[in-house]
Amino acid sequence: FIAMDEIRGFNRDSRAIKSGLSNSQTLGKFLNNMIDTIQKYNAETKVLIWDDMINPYHNGGIEYYQPTYGGQPGESWPALLHLREGAIPICWWYDYNDYYNKMKLSPSLFEALDYEYFIAPTSKIDNIKYWSSIGEQNSPLGMIDCLFYSYMEIHDRIENVSMYSWNTIKDGFPEAPNSWDKDKDRMLN
Repeated sequence: FIAMDEIRGFNRDSRAIKSGLSNSQTLGKFLNNMIDTIQKYNAETKVLIWDDMINPYHNGGIEYYQPTYGGQPGESWPALLHLREGAIPICWWYDYNDYYNKMKLSPSLFEALDYEYFIAPTSKIDNIKYWSSIGEQNSPLGMIDCLFYSYMEIHDRIENVSMYSWNTIKDGFPEAPNSWDKDKDRMLN
């Protein structure tokens, strides 16, 4: 598991600047080096990676995400197009309001690029239900619950996530909220 989510201000030191690599090239090179290192021990190893920096519908698709924190301008998501075999994105979005269309569009992006992937909800029941509905309509490997809340929330989360991921309960799914429309074809070309 490579926890490379919400990377802020990378590609800014003198070595990175001298390399002339874009944000996506820098991130892709780093991730591929990590995957290679892990797979030296076992070539069949699958490597889980948080997807926000390699996803055009999240942080990786924001041109000025890095300069806000001192890094270079440029999207990082195109690194996804060049990752080594065995990389498995974990697609997370922790709100019910899918205002970037991340939850809705990411599965078809990963599937079009022949990636296996997981989906990952938060503790909010509507978010869990919406991810479950998206999982039912697509082909993720499964749902991963991300535990970084208080002990009391963990109990409710585990029960809710397991109820909606293992059984894929179909009754009572919330309707998808109104979202911004992003041009998914632009991302794939």
